[in-house]
Amino acid sequence: MRLKTEKEKMISGELYQTGDAELVQDRLNARRLTRQFNQSLESDDDNAVVGGCPAKVIKQIDNGFGKED
Repeated sequence: MRLKTEKEKMISGELYQTGDAELVQDRLNARRLTRQFNQSLESDDDNAVVGGCPAKVIKQIDNGFGKED
């Protein structure tokens, strides 16, 4: 029987260690993506909501949500 990872415990609502390396990395990545999204400018062509920077950031967040590693 395999032990659950801290991330699996978190997702299933069990008690888990918040300092787990995987969870710390996930938090740092979420903060980076949030900062990147918030700093994007809607007036820049490259940052257009459809296909531009904000859309790419949202896609990265969406791809990581609930991902089983």
